[in-house]
Amino acid sequence: MKALIKLFSPVILLIFCPLILSGQELGDTFKSLNVSDGLPQSYVSGIIQDRKDFVWLATRDGLSRYDGKKFKVFREGENSSYTLSSNIITNLFLDRSGRLWVCYEQGDWDVVDTDTEKITRLTADKNFQLLRDKSKSGRSIIQISDSVYWILGRDGVVYTVNFLQKKVTAFRSDQLLKGLSPTFITGITWANQNIILITSHALVYMRPDGKILKTVNLTFNKSGLFNPKRSWKDNSPLVRKNGQLIIPDEEQLILYDSLKNDFTVIDLPKQQHYIVPPLVMDKSENIFLGYANMIFRLDSANRLSRFTAETTPDTKNISMLLDKSDVLWAGTNGYGVRQYDLYLTQIPKLSYTASFHEQILEKLKISAEEIKHTFLHGISTYFFRWTTGNDGKIWMTKAGADSVEKPNLIYFQNGKLQRPKWRYGTESQHPHVGINALAVSKSGKLWGIDNALRPVFFDTRTYTAHTFEAIRHRYDKNKLNEVNGFVIDDEHIFWISSSLGLIRYDQNNKSVIHYFNNLPIRQLMAVCQDPLDRDVLWLGTYSDGLIRFNKKNNVCSYYTKKTGLPNNTVYSILPDKNGLLWCSSNKGVFSINPQTGKIRSYVTKGEIPVDEFNRFHYFSLPDNQMAFGGTEGYTVFNPESLVDDTYEPHIALTNVKINNRNSSLNDPDSPLTGAINDVEAIVLPYDKNFLAFEFSALQFNIPEKLQYRYMLKGLDEGWVTAGTDNVATYTTIPPGSYTLKINASNTAGVWSGYVKSLRIIITPPFWKTLWFITLCLLLAGGLVYYLIKRRIRNIRTKDLEKIAFERESMELEAQAMRSQMNPHFIFNCLNSIKALIQEDDKKNAVTYLTTFAKLIRNQLYNSQREITLHDEITTCQLYLQLETLRFADRITYGFLIDPGVDLHRIMVPPLILQPFIENAIIHGILPRPGKGKIIVSVTKQQDDVICSIDDDGIGRHKANKDRELRKPHHISKGTLLVETRLNMHNALNRNNFSINIIDKTDDSQNPSGTSVILTFNPTL
Repeated sequence: MKALIKLFSPVILLIFCPLILSGQELGDTFKSLNVSDGLPQSYVSGIIQDRKDFVWLATRDGLSRYDGKKFKVFREGENSSYTLSSNIITNLFLDRSGRLWVCYEQGDWDVVDTDTEKITRLTADKNFQLLRDKSKSGRSIIQISDSVYWILGRDGVVYTVNFLQKKVTAFRSDQLLKGLSPTFITGITWANQNIILITSHALVYMRPDGKILKTVNLTFNKSGLFNPKRSWKDNSPLVRKNGQLIIPDEEQLILYDSLKNDFTVIDLPKQQHYIVPPLVMDKSENIFLGYANMIFRLDSANRLSRFTAETTPDTKNISMLLDKSDVLWAGTNGYGVRQYDLYLTQIPKLSYTASFHEQILEKLKISAEEIKHTFLHGISTYFFRWTTGNDGKIWMTKAGADSVEKPNLIYFQNGKLQRPKWRYGTESQHPHVGINALAVSKSGKLWGIDNALRPVFFDTRTYTAHTFEAIRHRYDKNKLNEVNGFVIDDEHIFWISSSLGLIRYDQNNKSVIHYFNNLPIRQLMAVCQDPLDRDVLWLGTYSDGLIRFNKKNNVCSYYTKKTGLPNNTVYSILPDKNGLLWCSSNKGVFSINPQTGKIRSYVTKGEIPVDEFNRFHYFSLPDNQMAFGGTEGYTVFNPESLVDDTYEPHIALTNVKINNRNSSLNDPDSPLTGAINDVEAIVLPYDKNFLAFEFSALQFNIPEKLQYRYMLKGLDEGWVTAGTDNVATYTTIPPGSYTLKINASNTAGVWSGYVKSLRIIITPPFWKTLWFITLCLLLAGGLVYYLIKRRIRNIRTKDLEKIAFERESMELEAQAMRSQMNPHFIFNCLNSIKALIQEDDKKNAVTYLTTFAKLIRNQLYNSQREITLHDEITTCQLYLQLETLRFADRITYGFLIDPGVDLHRIMVPPLILQPFIENAIIHGILPRPGKGKIIVSVTKQQDDVICSIDDDGIGRHKANKDRELRKPHHISKGTLLVETRLNMHNALNRNNFSINIIDKTDDSQNPSGTSVILTFNPTL
């Protein structure tokens, strides 16, 4: 029995195939791309989507790349760097490295790098010429490794190509299949790291090294494939995850189940045509194939159905692609490309046969005859008002300024239209005009606001209408104020929206509060109570977006195009059962989650999209469906049936204009180093800073629904929302380093996680560059340094001249002082000699004179500015000898010299010690009774030399008193001259000589002498 079923299964399928094919035509609605859209030619022989999501299309007039907005066309000879071998292309193949293999009708091959757009003329290279005019239209090609390919040629020959080694090898079928016969290779594919060859009578599984793993003979009602030797014949299969092969063969599909090792044949309607490869497969493993002028679908359960309606007989689908966003592309033989959205459920487009509200009443199964007997027949939908009561009744009325004798109010419930007989209450002094808004309170009470802004209560038990005094508002009476909705709180608080603003009206105390009438909100168009938060109202506006209004604290949140709305005009707001708010606009329908603010946008599906909707053209049906009416049609849908778009499109940079000029690699002045979308950074001079960037999101379902935002980091503080505009323009960008970031949303308004980045460097003019500024600073610094140096040199020269002059003056002054000291000393010595001669002490006089002569000779020899300390000590010794001779035994003296002091190397001014020794003798020792003593010592303390003259005389205090008695106002010139000379010596020689005079006392604090200490740094 099983064998019989297997035997007759093709016959059964053939019998029931028309029944299968008569199912729902899911793909009847499509979008077309043709020459008017920028396609170079309408014969589309190949379609490929590359790694960055661009779509490439092969035509008979060049290759084009599509980004959802426009086509970029490559042709033969149009530029030297990026030129094709021919314009007539038969097919395309994209390898794993992003290389696009282009096969031409005359047999040539090119390879296009889809990242850089660089074109390599493959068969122009002698190493690849073996491929010319040998392949089967370029369709049957597989990639084995990064650089190794197998290409199926005519007559069953297989060509192996090593792209990097530039090597092509041809294998005949008998060489490759090792004697299997009769055989002819007609298809090839790659699956699970193995090669599968389709031959005229078998399937061959082979390893890349050529070893045959398995051979499966074709075992079905025909002994082999149709016409295997035809040059156009291509049986390259698709392979499902379970290993099942789907092999196209003219008017049939051959299914091979590798697990069961059996074949199934599915026949297509006889069209005297053949299945055109390639076959494409979606994520659910449904397979789409082009056949004649239709597209068929083979689902995962191998049920065949017609996907598209039959078109004109001469229209044939000759290429196919299923892109990453689940759009099916079908290239035709002269009618461009057709796009079918397999995933996104768009809201349907319905055409008007009557007014919107009458079309909706028909959806409620209300006949046209019933409608004719109501006030709704023939009125404009702009006057149609409705609301749904707590009991499910849908109340409908008519708006307008016309007075009515009785209320126009009917309702629909349980499939029937009811027309109650209404009357006015006796207290109603003013029968109302048309009801502009209806609302139901929480307890179920039905209220209306008429055209004159009067509240009207409708008693639905007695069908009595009670009209109240008009609300006293502050609106300008000369302006049209159209009420478009209201909401009831606490049974007596009315929130009324109108074209002039929002009113809070308390029915109990008649108080009125106005909102928005003083704000720049152009018009309110709709009001809706938040489904979950009773403190929140949602307001639609004419051109200011959607407003979330908190009734308690009057805080507003605004939703506009900048925050994701498709359009800033919101005509209506309808809540669904899940708490979402659905709104109509001038750019389709969108939903918003009132809790999260998440926005989803939808457009109608049809030949003429109903993007622009109208005021008051909305309705909620009892079966959870919603209806919105527009200018060219209307839509009815169930919100739960719509699929959210979760696709995240990549962003492509498609053009850069620099100073209003397009950048091109052909332009020698272009800053581009490669294809614009492949460039990571551009460097521009300061005078080319007027930039416009064109970009596109690579999602092809509904490109017009995609939103864009961009930011020039370093200049913009945040994202700039551009809506559907895909151009970012910046003028006079200052020099600096920036990063352009571009982001896009999908069709639902959800921002993609992919962000396109481009570094932009604007170089400053040379006079603003760091090196120039540094050079200028260095030059300025050098000039300033030179001027300062020159000034200092001049000042120093003048100072040196002045110092030299002052030094010379000081030298002369010092000589003058020395000349003053010498006479003073000589005068004293001569007086002493005179005294000895007078006393007739010849011996001592001779000794004195001899010693004086030595002293004079020593002084004459030491007339220079400085002498050694040894010479100064010698002079002092001679002087003390003279004074000892002069005053006999009144004076004793001693010299204590530190052995560590080299007196011959220490230079001092001449006669620097003698005046202090003289003062010690004259004013210290001689006035005292008895003998006195003078000790001259020279010691060293670190780097200083200490010379001290110590006496045991009467001390300076008593000596001064005595001198004052003898010679009033006398000033000791010797000590003064020494101090003056030391100061000059310090100034001339930059030394630091100092004098310190110490008055000595005994244990009883009585004066006991004087100690003079001279401290100086010796000049070595």
